[in-house]
Amino acid sequence: MDGPQKKLMAEPTASDTSSDTLGSERHSIYKQILGSVVVATVTLSYSCLLGFGSILLGQLEEDDATVVVSDRQRPWLMGGAYVGSVLGCILATFLAKTFGPSRIMFWHTLPNAIGWALQALATGFWPLMAGRFVCGLACGVCVSSAQIYISEISSPRVRGVLLILPETFATAGLLMCYTLGLLLHWKMVAVVCGLVPNLVIFAGFLRLPESPTWLVSKHRLSAAAESLLFFHGRRYAADSQVQLILAGLEQTKMSVCETLRLMRHSVYLQPVLIIAVQMTILNFSGINAMFGYAVVIFRLARTGINEYHCAMVLAAVRLLCNIGSTTLIDRLGRRVLLSLSGAFCTVSLAVIGAYFYLREQDVQQVHGLHWLPLAGMICTICSYSLGIGPISWVIFGEMLPSSVRELYGSIIIIFWSLTLFTVLQVFPELTALLGNSGTFWLFAGVCAVQVLFAFCVVPETRLRTLEDIHQEHFVGKSKGEAETEGGEI
Repeated sequence: MDGPQKKLMAEPTASDTSSDTLGSERHSIYKQILGSVVVATVTLSYSCLLGFGSILLGQLEEDDATVVVSDRQRPWLMGGAYVGSVLGCILATFLAKTFGPSRIMFWHTLPNAIGWALQALATGFWPLMAGRFVCGLACGVCVSSAQIYISEISSPRVRGVLLILPETFATAGLLMCYTLGLLLHWKMVAVVCGLVPNLVIFAGFLRLPESPTWLVSKHRLSAAAESLLFFHGRRYAADSQVQLILAGLEQTKMSVCETLRLMRHSVYLQPVLIIAVQMTILNFSGINAMFGYAVVIFRLARTGINEYHCAMVLAAVRLLCNIGSTTLIDRLGRRVLLSLSGAFCTVSLAVIGAYFYLREQDVQQVHGLHWLPLAGMICTICSYSLGIGPISWVIFGEMLPSSVRELYGSIIIIFWSLTLFTVLQVFPELTALLGNSGTFWLFAGVCAVQVLFAFCVVPETRLRTLEDIHQEHFVGKSKGEAETEGGEI
């Protein structure tokens, strides 16, 4: 009896195997979440540049300001960081290939901390500009790597949620800056922004492995398999996935110039154009300009509420809605959320524009409506944060083919940085030219374009693997068109 009993006890039952598999899957998802949180802290650090710029401009307008800047210099204090970001993105096209995204995000903390130190110690305009430029340069080098790294380490069923984390953490960075701006002098805010995110990133990447795709590109196949096993558990078919990645990379193994020439083919051009247009809408919807100049806008609107409190409310609403979007993105899908988000943003921005128009005609017409700008902005932020904001970055992480993801991703981030710099730089001139009403109506028009673009152009990528997205929406479509025309791809 003892022998059979021991044998029976040694053999795992179906329920035991199922329990072990479930436990292993939960543990792997936990590691994916942990890795994504560390990576998302990079975008938190980047967003601190925008939030800090807002409180900096606000505090420099006060009578006891320790640094004096002219009206012409103010937009450069806001946009200067994104000049550095553009140059950082250009460097990233070469650095990411050589050193890998994980190492770049790890070491960017050093120049980033130096940039914040320059801002904290600044006594004039040019030291401030230098600090913001260095921070923008450091963050620009790794901002595209952050989204791509998350897309590569995450499972299809949680990828949509994890790709929202960078946008969520970016909002948390804004909220942190506005809160600190209410309590502290801007020099102390710079110290906090330079210490907290960089310490989290530095400590986190001491444990995280390198990107599996980058490791495969360097023919470090065993290290790539270990990286996949780290994030997906010991039961994951890492070797077969490595071979799939290798096959994809071998098909398009070429120089930078040859990779760029691939954009002559619709298979590669279509996803780049879709993401580029989406990023243009993202910036010209005016949300980042609203956050960048939030303190100044609410001071001009004369809502009767402290401008820092108003900015904090907006950031808190955006953060809550970003978190809420994680429950909707894989239920409703990308296209539906983008369309609804664009529609509600259009209406709420048009209402804000109407308020400023009436105020410009006669202040008495808006008597008793001082709450309307804040309410309208809250509605706009809610709509934006449930759709346009997070999903723009989700499709950036999902649509680019793995073989060209590093180079094309950097190009798109350069384009995104240029459009963001343009919006932040011209926003004061735009309000002077069109008035506050015309500016918000312009933003409303851009959001109306978002509805049409999402409905007619953006493909649905919900619950699909990265390979399936590319094959189904771009390769398959190109083959279909070629067969229709009687030609070949």
